[in-house]
Amino acid sequence: MSNILLVDDNLNNMYLFHYILERQGYVVTEAYNGQEAVDKALADNFDLVLMDIQMPVKDGITATREILQKKPDQLIVAVSARVMQTDLALVEEVGFAGFIEKPIEPQNFAALVKKYLSDV
Repeated sequence: MSNILLVDDNLNNMYLFHYILERQGYVVTEAYNGQEAVDKALADNFDLVLMDIQMPVKDGITATREILQKKPDQLIVAVSARVMQTDLALVEEVGFAGFIEKPIEPQNFAALVKKYLSDV
């Protein structure tokens, strides 16, 4: 059973993602902003962090950089509606393992999460 840190400030997204992940058998911990994500990621071990890019307190890019500075092997996947070419280049440069575009399709989302976890 894999442990996932789910980071998103939108409660509707959080509910949907959490529901899909739990139905797949994952243990899900939630964080609602970038600082909370950093705190939880550094305090615990997660198989995967699903990180929203645009959030209050600390954005997902900054939070990911901080996490990877202390845990360089942490698997972090960006989840965002921003899919401009420059954003994809930034996601790669920061060290994200991949990118999931919002809005999500539940079956595709579950399959992508499974793929990222199996690639480890």
